[in-house]
Parts: sequence; C-alpha cells; structure tokens
Amino acid sequence: MRDRLDLQPGDDDLTGWLVRMRDQAGNELCTIDVAEAEAARQANDNTPL
Repeated sequence: MRDRLDLQPGDDDLTGWLVRMRDQAGNELCTIDVAEAEAARQANDNTPL
C-alpha cells in the first residue's frame, strides 16, 4: 500500500503545520494539526504515571 503525505507550512516551526495522509486513490485517511499534536504531547508528558 502506498500512501501520500501532504505538508502545509505555517508561519513558524510548529503553528499552522498540517499533515494529511492519503491513500493511492487520493482519499484522505487522516489529518494531523501539528500544534494540536504538540499540545496533546505536552499534556501527556505532565500526566503522572
């Protein structure tokens, strides 16, 4: 299976970056907003084990 990634740049290193993953037919499989992903990662890092 071959998938394609589409990166859309923002104004700085994290804000505004968007990653889209598509299948061979061009159907969008998932979209990741990097700022939201980073916020979720930081929230998870602050959660005690």
